[in-house]
Amino acid sequence: MNFRSWLARAAAGRNGMDRLNIFIYVVSAVLLAVSVLVPGRAGSLFGSAGLVGIILGMFRAMSRNTVKRSTENQAYLRRTAKLRKSLSEQRTRFEQRKDFRFFKCPSCKTMMRVPRGKGKISVTCRRCGERFIRNS
Repeated sequence: MNFRSWLARAAAGRNGMDRLNIFIYVVSAVLLAVSVLVPGRAGSLFGSAGLVGIILGMFRAMSRNTVKRSTENQAYLRRTAKLRKSLSEQRTRFEQRKDFRFFKCPSCKTMMRVPRGKGKISVTCRRCGERFIRNS
């Protein structure tokens, strides 16, 4: 029996890595890094919290109770949905900044994009029909 087959059998039926586990490991790594930089008792507390996070992440990854771990992950995803959507929209706008300008409708606050370099243009909101003039 080689190591690869042993590892496959050991991981069978386990929860494995999910978005919540990744978040737990990142926070734990940050806490451990802070514990190195902060002297004394506070550093010790950060280090302890980081180790507890790593142990929690390992427990979640190796857990056979996949239903409960999946429920925890779904709750985490629901709570962070707005933040993740906002960050995704900001990243998209940043990637498209050379080709498009982004404007908010003054009336309904909907975000719209228009091509760059067209001069002064009249923009009509698709959601509320408000018209306004902007320089692209």
